[in-house]
Amino acid sequence: MNQSFTIDDTIYSREDILSAIEDYQEVTSISFEENTLTISWDSDEEIQEIFLEFMNYVLSL
Repeated sequence: MNQSFTIDDTIYSREDILSAIEDYQEVTSISFEENTLTISWDSDEEIQEIFLEFMNYVLSL
């Protein structure tokens, strides 16, 4: 299952997003192209949880 999220790279640093993706790729399939973050996982609920944790991590960088 995949879910996509639009990320505004004028608000969030593209470098931080790409750095976080490197760290998260050990946990899940995640990509960022043309301001769209795509996460693959087993269920929508789990994808939402991964997304929230991912964005918190991006903010902490």
